[in-house]
Amino acid sequence: MRNGSELIDRHNMSLRQYYSKTNVAASLGSARPYCSGRSRLSRLVPSFGGSSLIPLWVFSLFVSLAFVVPAYAQVTWLFSPYRVQIFIQLENAAPLTEDDLAQLHKQLAERLSQVFGNRWELQVTGFPDDFPAALLDLSPPPSPQELPARWKKVADWDKITVVNARKHGLGWTVQVREWDVRLEQWGPLVVVSTPNVGGLLDAMTEAVLRGHIPIGEVLVTEEQTVRLALRGSLLSGTDSHVPSSPLPALFVACARYEDREGNARAIIPLPFTVLKPVSSDENAGSSGIACEVISGIRNPLSARRRGRVRIYARAVQPAVGKPTVLRLRSREQTQEPLVGYEIYTQENGEGPPVFRGRTDPEGEITIPGSEVGWYLVSIRHGRRLLARVPVVSGHNGPTELSLPNDDPRLVAETYLSGLQDELVDLVTLRTVLMTRMRARMIAEDWEAAQRIRDQLLKLKSREVFSSELTRQQQRIYCPDPVGQKQIDMMFAEMQRLVNVYLNPQDVEQLVKLLSSRQKPPTGS
Repeated sequence: MRNGSELIDRHNMSLRQYYSKTNVAASLGSARPYCSGRSRLSRLVPSFGGSSLIPLWVFSLFVSLAFVVPAYAQVTWLFSPYRVQIFIQLENAAPLTEDDLAQLHKQLAERLSQVFGNRWELQVTGFPDDFPAALLDLSPPPSPQELPARWKKVADWDKITVVNARKHGLGWTVQVREWDVRLEQWGPLVVVSTPNVGGLLDAMTEAVLRGHIPIGEVLVTEEQTVRLALRGSLLSGTDSHVPSSPLPALFVACARYEDREGNARAIIPLPFTVLKPVSSDENAGSSGIACEVISGIRNPLSARRRGRVRIYARAVQPAVGKPTVLRLRSREQTQEPLVGYEIYTQENGEGPPVFRGRTDPEGEITIPGSEVGWYLVSIRHGRRLLARVPVVSGHNGPTELSLPNDDPRLVAETYLSGLQDELVDLVTLRTVLMTRMRARMIAEDWEAAQRIRDQLLKLKSREVFSSELTRQQQRIYCPDPVGQKQIDMMFAEMQRLVNVYLNPQDVEQLVKLLSSRQKPPTGS
């Protein structure tokens, strides 16, 4: 205690010297109508010569913890095991005694402990009474609203694994789904069959391992790079020769909004955002795994969120080789299908884009299955790149994406493209006629020069071009502000080209030159 008191005294002395130089401390009597951040601080921590509302060592400890807590929380996550509750239900089987059931639960727990070691805190039991027997069919799983309230308490569990073993003849079929308590999501359904009761434990163990979805806490370090702390990844595994599961190749992020008691107020998946590990080692140090952020939205992780919010990431198990249906809808209230939009894909987000086709009248397109389970999809409409989003295979239904309706901008682009071709032809023709007219004037062939002059004067003038351009621009309206801005820029650029290449001064000067050099007719 004496050494601790001396340490605090020395720390307080150094702080006194620092604050006396910066003049942060102020007396309580110097009240001001406006208090900045520094003056409010000085009211809490008055001059060190008088009495203090808050002890200095408490204040300094509070300031230090403000910087230490985020890193400490993630390190704690790395050393925290999964608290896993496994519920087992046997169907169509002969009734077992309590000793036999307890032996089955114990053997399954021992086998799983051989794989996960200290990374899992296991508890294997039968189904609780608050879980309705009608919900044992895991395909499809029960909705979160149908589950007991305790299944959403992170203070009790991290994972709940439901094991349903059904006997048919001499064989068994094991169905397993994992419920993530923190994210309130079901994992994929895993089905394993065995021809006899001797392989039942092996089937259960395999199904539980395949159904486990790792979860990690996300720490934003840069705009496009984050650190992912997988739960329990720094804990020691098993000493046996059972191979550990490899590091997942992809993660999806979710934002969990909590109340003061730590209960979830809302859990919102970050749309079209995946985390791709850039290191292949799961134990990438105490700072977690470095991941690249691949998203179709700007700053998906670093955006400001109000309240107590934590960002988590769960591993993805994409269906390798399974086709994905992509559906495009308009952002407007009508949500009309977007037809004729071009789709390009890059497998694993690498390599040159591959053209997959255009959306049909329903706004849908089927993308072939990927060997790695996900694509980076680019959506183009005309010359405009509308979006680049990651799409993961394995969804039961279509993957729907809302985009601004770009049809008005494409109408403007098509019109201006045709008008630009007309302008090029007109400028070319005018240049040829002016060259011929000069040649006839040099040869003093005035009649031919007059005929060419008449052809020049009949060409579409700059004023006519500008008038048509203005009328067409007024007819086109795009509800998307970005699209409307691009439309205005395209029309402005076209108007600039018309003003430059259809300058009437060149033709007027040539006509005046012809009038000055033309000889009067004979006999006048």
